[in-house]
Amino acid sequence: MSMNELQKQTNANIQAKANLIWEIATHLVGLFKPHEYGKVILPMTVLKRFDDALKPTKAAVVEMAKKLDAQKVEGTVRDGILCRISGYDFYNTSNYDFAKLIADPDGVEINFEAYLQGFSSNIKDIIDNFDFANTVKLMVKGGVLFVTLQEFNSAKADMSPDKITSADMRNMRQGARVTPSRSLLPRSLFFTGSCLRSIGGGTAPMAAWPVSICGRWPEVLCRSCGTMRRRERKGRSDMTAWQSYASPVGELLLTADEEGLTGLWLAGEKYFPGVPEDAPQETPVLEETKRWLDIYFAGREPDFLPPLHPAGSPFRQEVWALLRQIPYGETTTYRALAEAVARKRGLRQMSAQAVGGAVGHNPISIIVPCHRVVGSDGSLTGYAGGLERKVQLLRLEGVDMSRLYVPKKGTAL
Repeated sequence: MSMNELQKQTNANIQAKANLIWEIATHLVGLFKPHEYGKVILPMTVLKRFDDALKPTKAAVVEMAKKLDAQKVEGTVRDGILCRISGYDFYNTSNYDFAKLIADPDGVEINFEAYLQGFSSNIKDIIDNFDFANTVKLMVKGGVLFVTLQEFNSAKADMSPDKITSADMRNMRQGARVTPSRSLLPRSLFFTGSCLRSIGGGTAPMAAWPVSICGRWPEVLCRSCGTMRRRERKGRSDMTAWQSYASPVGELLLTADEEGLTGLWLAGEKYFPGVPEDAPQETPVLEETKRWLDIYFAGREPDFLPPLHPAGSPFRQEVWALLRQIPYGETTTYRALAEAVARKRGLRQMSAQAVGGAVGHNPISIIVPCHRVVGSDGSLTGYAGGLERKVQLLRLEGVDMSRLYVPKKGTAL
C-alpha cells in the first residue's frame, strides 16, 4: 500500500470512529453530563479493541480453559497456556463476546458481567481503574447498555488490529473534534502504541489502555511503561465518615454515609481503597458496626446488623443479599449461589463466573460474609482479603475445615 493510500485509509478510519462516537453520545444525553460521556465511550472502546483482537483465538481459549479447570490447573501455569493460545499476554474465557451479548437482550446485564469477569486479571485491573462497575450500573438503570453494545457491534465499530492501527487509535480523538464545543471526550481516548506491546507480545499492532485522563477524570497506571498517575480511589465520594478497627485478622477500615455502612475492608486486600485523608469521625453507624465486630471476634454470632449501604449494580446487590443469607458457621459454593440467582430470575442457568465477580467485589467484608463461599470441590480460592484470613474467619465461626483445602495457587476474584 502506498503512503497516499495508507493516509486515505487512516482518514477514513478516523472519520468512521468519530461518527460512531457521536452516535453513541446521543444515547447518553440526559443520563450522563456531556463531560461524562467518556466514562462510557472510553472503556467500551478499549474493551471492543480487546474483543476484536481476541476474536480469532477466542473459541480455542474457551475450550482450553474448560480443560484446565477440569484438571484444576491454576495460577501462572494456566495464564501462560491461555496467553499462548490467545496470541497476547491477556485473554477472555467467558462464552460471550460483543456479538453474543446483543443476541440476548433480556440477559445483557448478567451476561456482560460474566464477559468482564472472563478477562485475565491484568485486564480486569484496567476495568477496575475505570471504575466501570458504577458506570455500568447507570447504563443499566438508564436502559442504554444494550443499545451501546449494539452500536459497538456495527460494521464501523470494527477495531481489529488489521483494520485499525495504533496510529488510527491515537488520532481518533482528533477526528472526533468536530467543533470546539463538541470536543467532549477525554484526551486519553487515543492510546499509546508502545504500552500494549507487552500485552500484545509483539504479535500484532495494538493500542494501549489509557495512561492518563484529563480534567476531572481519574488517572491510571500503565503497567507496561510503569507510568503511575494520580487517580481518585474508588468509593471515595461515598465516604462521609470512617474509622479503623483493630481485629485478629488485621486492621479494618470502616466507612459509612448517612444511610449506612458503605465499606469494611481488610488492610491490604485486593480492592482496599486506601485510608481517607480526612480525619476519622465517629457516627452511630460506625459505633454499631464496631459493636457488631466486638461480638463477632469474641467468637459469638451477633444477633443484629448495622444498617448497610453498599454501592453496586443491581446484579451485585442481588448477589450480596444472598451472601447475607448464608448462616453463621456454614459455607456455600459459587455454583449454589449461581443456581439461587437463576431460580430467582426464572432462568435455566446463571454464570457462576459472573456471580463470583460480584462476590469478589463485595465492599463490606465479614458482615456480608463472602468468606463463607467456597469452590464446589472444597477449594478455598477466591477471597480478596487473602486465603489466610479466609481460613481464620471460618475457623473462628467453627466451620468444619476437614472437607476444605487451600489451593496451590489462590485467586482473588
